[in-house]
Parts: sequence; structure tokens; C-alpha cells
Amino acid sequence: MKNYSSVIVTIISLVLSINFAGLQSSHAAPKASATPVTDVDNPARQPFSESANAFFQNGSRDVILNLPLPPAGKELVIEFVTINALIPTGENLWSASINRNPLVIVPQGDVGSGNDAFTASQQVRLYVSSQESILFIVSRNTTAGGGVVGVTISGYLVDVP
Repeated sequence: MKNYSSVIVTIISLVLSINFAGLQSSHAAPKASATPVTDVDNPARQPFSESANAFFQNGSRDVILNLPLPPAGKELVIEFVTINALIPTGENLWSASINRNPLVIVPQGDVGSGNDAFTASQQVRLYVSSQESILFIVSRNTTAGGGVVGVTISGYLVDVP
């Protein structure tokens, strides 16, 4: 009887190990062929970033900044825009825009030097050809005192046929 029990245990173990081995091999990841893939809808993208600064002059309500145009034969796709401004405490920024597209201004508060900070930082999708301009307009609620505005854009250039 003891021999019969050990034979049964051995057979069950053998059956289970064969079944588990079959399950493991049937769940193995299929082998993939190495086929090159090309995205023909998107030409090569060339990273692009540009920054500029300008000053609010005493007596002026607006700052206007023009950034350099993309080179001939290229189109600029702007994906992110940032504006930072420091103006005398108590003043406010009324508006900020790039190519007539408004940006959301967020007050940052007093920076401790008699100035308040403001930021507009957001994702966009703007297309600019070499014949168009990149124009920022930042406006405040008064013409008194000075201030500084910094702008940055980032995105990529693509070849235009």
C-alpha cells in the first residue's frame, strides 16, 4: 500500500509539473520581428527656445516685445509660454498676450523689494511662419513708475516645403 501511495504521489507530481510547464510556455511573450517604424506625418523637429526682457517706462502702460522670426523655410510651433513681471507694489497687470492670444496672469505677491511679481505660464499651440511676427503685449493698470517684463517661448521648428 505504501508503494502504491508513493507511485500515485509521483504520478500526480509529474502530471502537475508537465501541466505547469505547458502553461508557462503557452504564456511566454511572442517573439517580435524587428521592423523599423517611421512616422511619415511628422518631419524632424528641431527644438527652439527664445527669451527677451523689456522695461515698463515711467509714463507707459504697455510693454511690447518682438521676438526673432523663424528662419526662412521653417515654421515655429510654440508649445509653452512664460511671462514674468516685476512692477511697483500696488500696481497690477491687466493683460498679457502673445500674437493676440490672451494668457492667464497669476499674482505672486510682494517680493520684498517694493515690487510685486506676476507670472503667466501656460501651454499653447501656436504656429508662426517666417513671414509672421512673435509679438508679446503686457499691460498694467497705471503709467507711474517702472518695471521689468521677461518672456520665454519654447517649442520646435519644422521644415516647410
